[in-house]
Amino acid sequence: MDYMTPSKTQRALLDKLIAAAEPGLAAALQSQFEGALVAPEEHCPECFKLKPANRSVRLPRGVGRPVSFDIAETAEATTAVDVLLWHEGGCIESVEISWVGDAHPKLEDIDLESR
Repeated sequence: MDYMTPSKTQRALLDKLIAAAEPGLAAALQSQFEGALVAPEEHCPECFKLKPANRSVRLPRGVGRPVSFDIAETAEATTAVDVLLWHEGGCIESVEISWVGDAHPKLEDIDLESR
């Protein structure tokens, strides 16, 4: 599997995740996302695997598995969406967009609730 630099939309989503996270989690995410490489998931064009460049800063103990972020509520929202960060040993391994409803949302259409 070939890993590459995140696309602009993937990078924008990673930045939104950092902004929406609680401070202790945000610092770990920022460290792991900086310089990270991504690879597409076989089952989905929007979800992706992530290989952190810096594995020395781990996620805080006790975070959910997966770490879940809710989409911001909007009047036009017709789909329930969560962004899930799957991790092993405190390091993010993949980003999954989980949804219920109509079509799978595009990365650029996802706004997250701040914690």
